Amino acid sequence: MAPFMGIWALTELGAPPSRLAVAYLLAPGAASAAGFAGSLAYGAFFIPKSFGSSIAMTGSAAFALYGFLAFYLSCIAITWFFYTRKGGLLFDVERRRPAAPAAVATPAQ
Repeated sequence: MAPFMGIWALTELGAPPSRLAVAYLLAPGAASAAGFAGSLAYGAFFIPKSFGSSIAMTGSAAFALYGFLAFYLSCIAITWFFYTRKGGLLFDVERRRPAAPAAVATPAQ
């Protein structure tokens, strides 16, 4: 039970940045709908199914927990790479800096 609670706590720590990214990239209404639908899909189907499959195949829920851990670590890496690293889509937004101006091409004379 303790590993599952730890994974759940880490998930909750990562939820606000995910909602910020979705809200920034999509319309506010779409972000709410996407977040709600995603939480229902994981909470109501995938997590219990993962536990059930792991217990049926191995007699233990350990493989499901390892799978959840691998999934969350990959989500952290992907979020960092595309959004929060220097040069990522949300790097300036998260640090309250104006985005760098785009280079403007001028015609040669």
